[in-house]
Amino acid sequence: MPSSNVEIVRGLYDAFLRGDLDTVMEGVSQDATWVFVGRQEDVPFAGTRHGKAGAADYFRVLSETVEVNAFEPRELVASEDKVFARGEWQWTVRRNGVGGSNEWLHIFTLVDGKVTSWRCYTDTAHLAETWHASEAAKRAAS
Repeated sequence: MPSSNVEIVRGLYDAFLRGDLDTVMEGVSQDATWVFVGRQEDVPFAGTRHGKAGAADYFRVLSETVEVNAFEPRELVASEDKVFARGEWQWTVRRNGVGGSNEWLHIFTLVDGKVTSWRCYTDTAHLAETWHASEAAKRAAS
């Protein structure tokens, strides 16, 4: 069993990278707050979700809308009940085949070994550009 919050978060990332969302969800508390900072009209998986079901919904929408081509946590730092994780990811939007990449910062809050809060900060403008790429091309052509 992991002995530190950093080890817990590292284990959750390892499970995500293996595609083992059951293990990820086991690490989320029933009353968690799950926030991908941004607007859902720009990025479908953005916004605030509540509870374990909300976290599961985030992963469902993420997998339905983008293919994660690479995901690399690079630095994890703990402070009291928080873990700050910095990394980079690459994706392809499923509906239009447009890809991109950027860095992210995740902030986890853990209580009794479970994630009670997760927040993601990233360049949502770049994500929105890739999400709306085909729509923008159609508008420019008309």
